Amino acid sequence: MGVTYARIIIQGNMWILHRCQLGDPLKSKINKFIAIAGANNGLCICADSEGETTNDTKRVPACSKEFGFWTGPSCPEHTDVKQCNSDDLIPCSDNYGDILKKLDHSNDDAKYIASFWSTNDTIIGPTNKAYGWKTSIVVGTKKEIKYDGLTHYTLKTDTVSDQLKILQLEL
Repeated sequence: MGVTYARIIIQGNMWILHRCQLGDPLKSKINKFIAIAGANNGLCICADSEGETTNDTKRVPACSKEFGFWTGPSCPEHTDVKQCNSDDLIPCSDNYGDILKKLDHSNDDAKYIASFWSTNDTIIGPTNKAYGWKTSIVVGTKKEIKYDGLTHYTLKTDTVSDQLKILQLEL
């Protein structure tokens, strides 16, 4: 959720949740943005075709279609939620949460964006896919780094040397 919240704050002028506006954009002040294990196209654990319920129970707020990490099939032939993290799907349309679409259809979040992900992330998933989209990749990413063996949580702490290299880049 950290990548998404950071992007909302950076882009600013966005009404969220209980109709709260977070203020003016900060993009002009952000040179480098490192997105670690983000869910920019939703999470497969939030996948269904309707965006409202799963197994006849009300969806948890983190998976809501309006403000959460909901993702749905991007093509009519991809309706089975078990296909969500398939490496074989090619995305057809941007069928994911409203707030995520709004973030992706805005301007870049920084002058330089790096996106990190891992094949051992049990939240994002080993393929980093949500119906064909690489969900951890922020629109405008200039450097993508894939790790093997790191968890969703250790991506932050065990990649400090790579984070520092990015912060030291001359733009």
